[in-house]
Amino acid sequence: MSDGIEVYPVVEPTGDKIYRITEAIASLVPAGQPILHSLIAPPIQKRTELWIADTEARLLALEQGGEVDIAALLNNEVFDALVLKCIQAVATTSQAEKLEYLKTFVTSLAKMPDIQEDETYILFGILSEFTPSHVMALKFYCQPEEYANQIALLSSAAPKASQAQGGELAQIFGGDPEYWQSIFSTASGKFVLSVLTTPVQCNATIRKTISGRGTKLGLKLLSLISS
Repeated sequence: MSDGIEVYPVVEPTGDKIYRITEAIASLVPAGQPILHSLIAPPIQKRTELWIADTEARLLALEQGGEVDIAALLNNEVFDALVLKCIQAVATTSQAEKLEYLKTFVTSLAKMPDIQEDETYILFGILSEFTPSHVMALKFYCQPEEYANQIALLSSAAPKASQAQGGELAQIFGGDPEYWQSIFSTASGKFVLSVLTTPVQCNATIRKTISGRGTKLGLKLLSLISS
């Protein structure tokens, strides 16, 4: 962040925004616990400041490229409200991947001429609950062609979870099949993935079928968080 960049003034003054969020979280710590307060507040404040500054820089770059109109965003109450929700989510996660997804979510919304409020709030609610592992599963079943080489090597003899999806994801990404089955079940419970099978042409001679499929809602969410 350069010294000349004012930190995200389009929603509310930076100081007000950052300290409001920080103090709200710090207020959960019982009085008389200065050590816990000092452990909580600085990381949250620093992370939030950096996220806001980087997101603002991206929005300014989009405006310079003619892709967004910040003056219009200033008057878009839906956009402002969603940005505030994203900032609150930033305060409660330290996962670099999720922070990146939230930045991209904001910049994607900025480029949308008409934000469908109800649907976008639903998508944000899903994103706020998801971990990077959920997004990995979402990408795999929404864009299986990108994993064609790995899908070609999937083995039916590999350890499986209670359902096939956990075994597939464990072979692709490593780890425990039951863990990945839990990840898939959560995503399908949010209706961004389904248990419908998907045929994948891996190469000229190998065609395999995987045990899940991205839904329209899942594809929409993925489009909003993909750079």
